[in-house]
Order: sequence, then C-alpha cells, then structure tokens
Amino acid sequence: MHFFLLSYLLLWISGSPHYSYFPDGKLISDGIVNKYYVSTFSKDGLTEYATIEYRKYEKDDRGNLIEERFNPAMEPVSRMVQKESDEGIRLIENYFLFRKDTIHYEIPDANLIFPSGKQTAKSEVSFTYAGGYHRVFNQEASWLRDTSAANRNGFVLQRKRRIVTHKPDGVVDSTFAVMEDVFLEGIGLYSYEGSDEKNRYQLELVEQFTLEDFEKMQNHGIKRIGYIHPENNLDGKGSFLPCGPEDEIADYYNGQLNRAEFKGGKIAIWNFVKPRMNLENWPKASGYLTLRFVINCNGEAGRFTTDEADLDFNPKQFDDDLVNHFYKILKENKDWSPCIIRGENRDAYTYITFKLKDGKLIEILP
Repeated sequence: MHFFLLSYLLLWISGSPHYSYFPDGKLISDGIVNKYYVSTFSKDGLTEYATIEYRKYEKDDRGNLIEERFNPAMEPVSRMVQKESDEGIRLIENYFLFRKDTIHYEIPDANLIFPSGKQTAKSEVSFTYAGGYHRVFNQEASWLRDTSAANRNGFVLQRKRRIVTHKPDGVVDSTFAVMEDVFLEGIGLYSYEGSDEKNRYQLELVEQFTLEDFEKMQNHGIKRIGYIHPENNLDGKGSFLPCGPEDEIADYYNGQLNRAEFKGGKIAIWNFVKPRMNLENWPKASGYLTLRFVINCNGEAGRFTTDEADLDFNPKQFDDDLVNHFYKILKENKDWSPCIIRGENRDAYTYITFKLKDGKLIEILP
C-alpha cells in the first residue's frame, strides 16, 4: 500500500548528512510535484504492468511535510503527514481513498519511517476495512550505501517490509519484500527497485513540476488527461481515425493488463527501434522524449504528440528533426495491441518515453 512508497522530500530537517539530498527548501515551501513511471513484473515473466504516479509535496504552517499521491488522471489517491523528530522522521497521519471510502491508518506514537543517520528506523501501521478485513504493515528502513546517478551524489535506503493480511474468513496471508530507494542530491527520490515472492518493482522519476503548473494540468476543463487534439499533432489533420467517438477514447491507464501498447512489450520495442535508429546528428541530445498517441480498436496508431524534459526533469525542447526521427520509427510499426475493456477492443491513449544521454538511447520507459 501507499505507506511503503514514501519519498521523504525533507530538506528543512537538519542534523543528518542524508538530508542534503533533497530539493531546495523553497521548492518544498512553494510546492513541488514529481512524475514517476512505476512498473511491476511477475517473476514468472507472464505479466508486466506499468503506470504513472504523481506525488505532490508541500509544507503546512507547522513545518510538517504533506505528501499527496495522484493517479495517472491526476485524481487524489492518498495523503500523508510526516514530522521531524530527534531520531528521524515520523509518520503522524496517513489515509488512502478506496472506492467511495477514506481509509485511515492506525499509527502508534513510536513510529519511525526514516532514520536521521545510519541507524535503523522501525515502524508499524495498520488499517481495518468493513467486513473484518485487517492489514498490518511492518517496516525497517536503513542507510545501505552511497551512490551516484544522473551526475549527482546520492545514497541508497533499504526498506524491508512485511504485510500481514487478516481476511474475514480467518485466512491470514503474509508477504515479505525488500526495496532499495535511490535519493539524489537536490532531487529527492530518484528511483527504486525491489521484489517480493511473486513480483519485481521499479520506479523512476521522469519529470518535476511546480505546484502551479500541476494545478493547471489538473484543471483541464472538459479534456481528459492525455487528450490529443485531432488536428494539432505530428500526423496532421484528418490522417488518423478512431473507431468510436472522441469522448470514448480510453485513457492510458484503462484496460489493466490489456492496455494499448506496442505488441510484445519493451523487448519488442527495443528490437524494433534499435536497427532503425541513427543518432549521429545529435551527439549531445539528452533528456526524456515522450511520444504520446492513440491506438485505435484495429491496432492502428496515430495522433502523435510529445512531452519533453531534460535529465533534471525540467521541460525542454528537442531538435525538431530528432523528434521526427523517433516519430517516423514508431509510425513504421503496423502491429499494435489495442486496449481491451470487458472483452471489447477500444480506442485508447498510450505513450512511449525514450531516455537519451549524450546522443545515446539508454532506456525505454515505462
């Protein structure tokens, strides 16, 4: 659950050398939002699930950090309040939204979620849902090692967590996972990797927004998140037709494991893009180039547009010819998987992000 994915953007706390690895205090005071790609891979290799998560951070008038999570549609899903103590960071409030209910965690006073130094922080929280469903979370978090990434110094925080679920029928399930969070100087949580008995998990930061810019994106009027104008895109006017009405194009988080995507997943994308790619003309190109587009019910792709950011996750503009190079590569593919909802092929928005560094493609996300 959300409790074990805390980002700890806590620059205003002093006393530990680790707290230098977070954004400027003014960014926290004004409010900052991180956009992450979050992926889950089953260890049997049969399923892969990827989504987008937004996390908003700001201080309240008592100096506590308020962290809120949002789904890909920028709708709120959880809220946490974290407070400084001599030993580290304590969680003092946490709830999440489930269907039409607000579920509050039971949080004891002796509850440390982030250590002030190299000691271990221990915590336990729980919640009870209607019908006798009860879940308990135990976690140990500790400094693991120093590291570096994206030309910044950082450190790795290891989290060992156990989730025990008591079901109404008396069955008790237990899951154990180990996660490693990477924090970078001036950024905060950059990535994590980890696994439990069944799955592997990955998260990577791809963009940062001011609170003002995020709220503008939220207040998008009648257009949904990911909306692409039928005439204002790289394809040009009228060159692509969805199967159904405009307002029935599914968002990219619909379809669960049957989302609109490149058939064959990430490995297939690499195998398709690599022999067609030539970046010799852009030896200094670096950043995140996201191609967003629509895949219709027939598995046809169109209405391509872009989101672009540098490696520090700030908005930027790539060279037009570079954008067109990747656009033309994706347009060559004629074998896309449409979104399937309740057994029906649907039109849907989707996206592919190319991470470039010094003229080389180093990763395809999510």
